[in-house]
Formats: sequence, C-alpha cells, structure tokens
Amino acid sequence: MTESQVVRCLLRMAEQRGYTIKNQNKDYPETNFTRKTITIAKKDMNIFHVLHELAHVFIGVHTNERSFRLNEAIAEAISIRVRQELGFTVSDEDYAYIFGHLSHTNITVNEFAKYKDKIEAVSKTIIKEIRKECYASSFITRGSGRPKSTGNSLRSIATVTHKPSK
Repeated sequence: MTESQVVRCLLRMAEQRGYTIKNQNKDYPETNFTRKTITIAKKDMNIFHVLHELAHVFIGVHTNERSFRLNEAIAEAISIRVRQELGFTVSDEDYAYIFGHLSHTNITVNEFAKYKDKIEAVSKTIIKEIRKECYASSFITRGSGRPKSTGNSLRSIATVTHKPSK
C-alpha cells in the first residue's frame, strides 16, 4: 500500500475517534486533547507526522513536562513500530527523537522498556485497522512487512520498537 493510502486511513482513524483534522500552517503538528483536534500543515501530511499524532490520540493527554516527554517518546516508538511492520523506512533520526525526549526525563532505555507492552498493543491496533480499512476499500495487498535496514547504530532502543522475526 502507498504512503498516501496509509495516511488517508490514519486520518479516518483519528476522525472515528472524534478528532477533527485542521490543515493550518504551523511549525509542527499538534494534537489538542481538549478541543479534540489534530492541527497539521499540508507540508507535514505524511506518514511520519500523521502516525505520530494518531499515536498521541491512543496514548492520551500528558499531565506535566515529564509525561509530555515520555508520551513523545512512546508516540514515536509506536510510529516506528507501525512503519516497520508496513515496510516503510525508519531512520536514525527517529531513534534520536526518542533518545532526545528521554534525556529530558531521566528515564533510561531499560526503564523505557517497561512501556513495550503499551507500544506493542497500540501498534497492533493501528496496524490491524490500517489493513482492515485499506484491504476492504481497495483490495490492496501489503508489502513484505519486514523492516528496512537503516544501518542504525542506535540499536538499544530497537528492543522496544522492533518485533523480532519468528
């Protein structure tokens, strides 16, 4: 399935959960839990940004700076996991984004691993809904579903974001 097909599925998933998508020129995409809106610029309407914001819809509101940073790391881990499963590229910058937010929380990678079950559960839900909707509406077959190698040297976080092969 193409990126644009997946993005359309992701936007519909957000709308099905009561969120309105606003196309506005902003410096960064943003999810507002009070207004139930996802504000995103047209230039940012891609799998990377839309999937990350949808992950926020699933994990919920933050209560302070620490939970904001933790939710950012969890949302990015979900985004990485879903993109890997669907065969989209993951880069070193994706992992660095997680490390950057964790560095502001004093949460180690080993402590972050406690959230693996939550990351996996939300990822599975999103993947299942994407496949269900895209297959039902377009009869599209998916790619290999295997993660693309990026030569990533930041493998320590990969244990949280990557589902091992059987």
